[in-house]
This record gives sequence, structure tokens and C-alpha cells, in this order.
Amino acid sequence: SGCSCTSIESAGAGCTKQVEEKQCTDTAVEPWNIRTQYVADDVIRLGTARFKCREWPFYLWCRQFDYLPTLASDGIWNNAWIANGSCGPTACKLPKLRTNSNNNTGKPYWVQTGQVMTFFDESSSTRRKRYTNEEPTIQDNDQYVVQCDEPGYIPDEMCVYTCTDGALNAKTYCDVANPEDLCVPIREATFSKQCSLDFDSDEPWHDGKSLKQWWGEVLQKYHSQRAEIFSRESDIPFYLGHGAALLAGYGFAAQHFVGGPTPDAEKDFNADAIEITGWVPRTDYAFGNDSLRGSTTVQAPGYIQNLVTVDVMGTPSVTGPIPDFHPEFKIASLLRDYDPCDDSKYLGFPPECFIYHPAGFHTGSGEMIMFRTPLSNGDIDLQGIC
Repeated sequence: SGCSCTSIESAGAGCTKQVEEKQCTDTAVEPWNIRTQYVADDVIRLGTARFKCREWPFYLWCRQFDYLPTLASDGIWNNAWIANGSCGPTACKLPKLRTNSNNNTGKPYWVQTGQVMTFFDESSSTRRKRYTNEEPTIQDNDQYVVQCDEPGYIPDEMCVYTCTDGALNAKTYCDVANPEDLCVPIREATFSKQCSLDFDSDEPWHDGKSLKQWWGEVLQKYHSQRAEIFSRESDIPFYLGHGAALLAGYGFAAQHFVGGPTPDAEKDFNADAIEITGWVPRTDYAFGNDSLRGSTTVQAPGYIQNLVTVDVMGTPSVTGPIPDFHPEFKIASLLRDYDPCDDSKYLGFPPECFIYHPAGFHTGSGEMIMFRTPLSNGDIDLQGIC
């Protein structure tokens, strides 16, 4: 840090120089955490992308979830963070999904989901990466969930594997020890056993009405009027919150509300309680590309053709008949507000009869901007924790 001498006369002989050496150590850059009180120059990572917190007073925004950086160059996150290069690449290997011990394979496979989405697999036009019969390498912050390819099978439990700083996390978002055993016949699933419904019974279910009577009202409204619904001679609202795609396991989704479902307190135990329906056309229907929004969410050709729509609050509303589309009524969805701490029944149905579906904005193209609630410990609520 320069020379210090005891006197002028001793200069040259008694002059010393202090040298200060500092050791550099690697510090792991962590993903954003809701519990951290970020200040100026703190860094976080999103995958391998690194971001640095801005100076005062902007660093106060670094502590807010709404300003979490994304890989897009624009956005309000720029008010709080600065792109700061990249961290070393980290990756994990998913376990191979093999035949389970009961020989009821269900053909399990890994499919990408969650907070960091690789939208295109370069080997195909299918959105989201999926792997079967292999041990794929996935990137940091990727999340993968088990699905079942064999008809009649579903995953029996929630199971999401994620890669965190190069380590595979199979505990935080997965309730099972062996993901390869997840696929079970639908009738044998825990969901089916816990929610046993008898639609042939005349016993009162809710408000003095039986399930048989209620289901008869649902069939009268949708099944019996299917021709009028799809020719648009019916006054039943018909919106495309899920776009023109034929959705796997659901069919063509017709949404019967716009803006938001009817509040729970305003619903009665009748056919109007059903607010989304799924339809499957006859086998000779000719699907095509998405002419409505140009979406590639579903592998082409997989979209309904010749739709006549108008935009209502950002959602397409079907106003004209759909030519050559003669569907069968397949699925009826009863929606309720979700509270993991509420175990009460809703229109007679216990909580076990409902599937946890995260909130989010439906774009009308088959895509969804999903929101999953962060917990106080920084985890994402994938399982519905009270």
C-alpha cells in the first residue's frame, strides 16, 4: 500500500512495503427467496442467468415477488434487478421410469412443467419436453411431473421432481418413494376411492336433491342440447378459454363463463353449477392447425377448424356454428374456490372430490400463465398446504 520510512536519512535502506493478499472464494448464487431481505449488489440466479440487485432505493423492490426477474429482456423486474452474466451450468438426471411391480405400468413418462418452461423440444413440434424409458438430464430449476400414456391410467399422487443447484430434489414436491409406480387404473386411484359417487341413487345429496336428479339436469342442459350448442342456436355461453385445442384427457373445452367463475356463494345445486364442459367429436372429424390464435401448444394437427368468434374480455366467444363437428358430451367440471384449510363440503361434495388446479390467466390459445402461491419458507405451494 506504498512505502513508509522512519526518516529521510534511512530512506532506501529502511523503506518497507506492505502487501495485503485476499483469498477469493466461490459463493453459491441461490435462486430468489421470499424470506431474504435483499440489498444493493445482492445476486440471485434463474437457471444459469445471474441478476444483481440495484442500488437504494430500488433494492426495496428486490424483496417483492412481483419484481422477480425473468428471461425476457423487458418487464418491471428491470426496475429492481440488473442482468449480471451467468453462473456455471448445473444439471440433474431424472430416474428412469420402468415397469412397476404390479405389471400395471400405465406407461409412465416425465413431462416438463413448473416455473421454468422450455417451450419447444427441437426434435418435434410438441411443446414441453417429455421423456420415456430413459434417464434425461434436466437443467437447474426445471420441474418435471409424472404422467401416464396408457389409456385408462392416471398418476395416483402428486409428484414433481426439480433440479436445484445441481441436486435432484425428490422430496419437497413429491409424496411417493417410487415415481415409476404412480400410474394406476382410474378406478383404483385414491381419488376415485375417496370420492365414491352413486349417480343411480335416489337418496338426497344436497338441498333435498339426489345426485341422480342433479345429473339428469346436467345431461338435459348439455348432452340433450349438444346440437344446439354447437350450431349456436342455444343461449348457453360458449367461450374458448383453453383455445381451439383438443386437450389430452379432456377433449374440446367449452367455457360457459367469461372473466371468472360464478362465486361459490351464488351457486345452486343445479345444472348451472357446471361451468366448463369437455367434448369429443366423431372420429372422422378433420383437425388442423390453430387458425384462431396460431398456437402450437398441441402437436399439429390438433385444433378445431372454421371457428367464428368475437373477442370478449380477451377471450374468444363462439358466435357461429362449427361445421362438421358433431361431438359427444364427455366431461363436466364443477368449480369451487380453493382453500387448503377448508374441509367443508361444497354443494354436497367433499374436498376429496375436487382436483387441485392452480389459478392463472388463460390466454385463449390453449396456454396459461400459471400462478402458484409461494409459502413462507420460500417453497412453491404445489400440493395445497394449509
